[in-house]
Amino acid sequence: MLSYNYIGKQLLLIVLFLVSFSQTPSQVKIMPLGDSITRGTNPDSPNDTIGYRESLYQQLFSAGYNIDFVGSQRGNTTDPNHEGHGGWEASHPGGSVSLLDTLPKFLTKNPPNIILLHIGTNDISSLSDFDWGTDLANEVIQILNTIYTFDSKIVTVVAKIIDRDDLSSRHQRTINFNDTLVIKVGLLPIKQKQNIRIVDMYDSLGIYYGTTNGYNPNFTYYTSGPNPALYRLHPNTTGYLKMANTWFPTVVGILPILQLRVFLQGPYTGNTMTTALRHFNDGSGTVDLLPTSSPFTSAPKSVSYTIPDTVTDWILLEIRNPDNSVKKLKSCLLSKHGYAIDPDGFSTSISLGITPGPYSIVVKQRNHLAVMSSSTVQLTGLTAYDFTTGSGQYYGGSIGAKDLGSGVWGMIAGDGNGNGQMQNDDSENIWKPDNGTSGYKNSDYNMNGQVQNDDNENYWKPNNGRGSQVP
Repeated sequence: MLSYNYIGKQLLLIVLFLVSFSQTPSQVKIMPLGDSITRGTNPDSPNDTIGYRESLYQQLFSAGYNIDFVGSQRGNTTDPNHEGHGGWEASHPGGSVSLLDTLPKFLTKNPPNIILLHIGTNDISSLSDFDWGTDLANEVIQILNTIYTFDSKIVTVVAKIIDRDDLSSRHQRTINFNDTLVIKVGLLPIKQKQNIRIVDMYDSLGIYYGTTNGYNPNFTYYTSGPNPALYRLHPNTTGYLKMANTWFPTVVGILPILQLRVFLQGPYTGNTMTTALRHFNDGSGTVDLLPTSSPFTSAPKSVSYTIPDTVTDWILLEIRNPDNSVKKLKSCLLSKHGYAIDPDGFSTSISLGITPGPYSIVVKQRNHLAVMSSSTVQLTGLTAYDFTTGSGQYYGGSIGAKDLGSGVWGMIAGDGNGNGQMQNDDSENIWKPDNGTSGYKNSDYNMNGQVQNDDNENYWKPNNGRGSQVP
């Protein structure tokens, strides 16, 4: 059961997120999580605890990403923090070596944006009566469930674990676990698994004893010494570098992360927007008019789950280079509170998967004039941009946006044909033929599901003659 203290902390974080948007990039918090392989135990350098973490950090840093490793443990690395614990298992009920039991404390103390999870090696070593496929995979699924319950926005990169020697059939146990884990992740609810990535450390490092001469260069082999069994658990320096190289492209595919807020004039009702398209009453009952596919053909995106009741509509996020060429297109959902939602992860943290640098942020919507950030924004880590706080957030200032009252600014309604100009065509050729009908239509400027005189008189007419300032 969650404590009142824990719940209070989470509510405070939510409040701070809602009221405090900054354009200053902050570090993306990455938690390396697991056992001694994450800690970095290395048969080549027994006194070091570097593992894959140093190489991964240097690769991300050199590529320009603004990241910070977090955790209660410290190692001999440039960014020393992590949650790698020697000897720990995925789940050890009632014991001190259970990652599952202790995970909530780790998450509360150092909340991450991304988790790199490699766990199960010590479970494979156990001689207990155990189904090495189903039971162990279920324990890792419980870990993933704990992460999702704590914060559904966390992206977890979970590894198919590295191979083992074949004592007590550990090699086959590893194969069974990895194969079953992939199946189990695939069976998770769509909203949860869309914030999970799987990396294949097993294939990256290869079979422990599987080269033609019986040795794998990613491992160091000891038949004597103080603890040869311990060495058989861990990669060597070469193997850890392979692990870093495997984590790297997946993390880059998530970064940078953008948190975006924007209001639409049409459905705006005062600090929030209507969700009438999700709850339209057609006279015989409530129907959902909001499509599960984006209306933007240049970046088609469909979701296979029921869109939440709190969503107003789709938007198109366009990330542009300084020369105004398009770097990234991404269809997103827009919540009634104005927050863009990543359809991949059902999160208000939008994974961009682009190289770090200065970019312009463009937002397009099917019947509102497109807007662009007033200047380029440095996207390197976790960055928030809020269009709602004033005309100064928009390229073109007050010419490119609408004063919605009480110091709130938003996108201008009435561009029914989406050509970036409010003209007679939007009234005569878009609104007029649809007047008196209902549905998901560009002529429905206030987005209440019905095309009425109100759309023309109160939205198109006052805005006629205005145009988007987006070049």
